[in-house]
Amino acid sequence: LEVNIKAKKQPLGKDIYQGIVLVAEDVIINQKLIEIMLDKFGLDVVMVENGKDAVETFIKEPDKFCLIFMDINMPVMDGIEATRLIRDYESEINKKRVPIIALTSNVLEEDREKFFKAGGTEFLAKPTTQAVVIVTISKIFQKVGK
Repeated sequence: LEVNIKAKKQPLGKDIYQGIVLVAEDVIINQKLIEIMLDKFGLDVVMVENGKDAVETFIKEPDKFCLIFMDINMPVMDGIEATRLIRDYESEINKKRVPIIALTSNVLEEDREKFFKAGGTEFLAKPTTQAVVIVTISKIFQKVGK
């Protein structure tokens, strides 16, 4: 019985993916939750607290990240503006687009439309589950051949 309990606690798919994910999230508990979820799939996380930091971090090393999780409502610069600036920079340097997933409590249709218009890839509502996150990541990585 004890062996089975330990086996159930093993991370699901720990080595499914490899890569570094940029996460822009201003709420500490949400930072911890998404970091734990991504770690369970073998992904490393670089965490920033606002959109301005996300843009600056991305511009410094645009080839470093395989994926970006972007909160929409953050101080300094929101996720929609940050997504737009990242997409502008990718175009400027002729770089293939890194998938950007909104992970937000802003679930109005207007927010979704603004995010997709800015160049977002997927839109997830908070709170979310580990299952939803992995399905979304899997779908994106299948499209880009990861």
